[in-house]
Amino acid sequence: MVASALVHGFRNVLVHEYVALDMERVTEALDGLEPVERFLAIVHRIESGHPKS
Repeated sequence: MVASALVHGFRNVLVHEYVALDMERVTEALDGLEPVERFLAIVHRIESGHPKS
């Protein structure tokens, strides 16, 4: 739930330009999400009943 709120808050910052963002830093951060994506895939497999793959 907390992560969802953070994502929505970040979306609002991007869309409504509440603050100035360094888009290079944003892009670098988004490029570093691969470990998070791997973790989410593992959680999805466990929750769907297929823990090994």
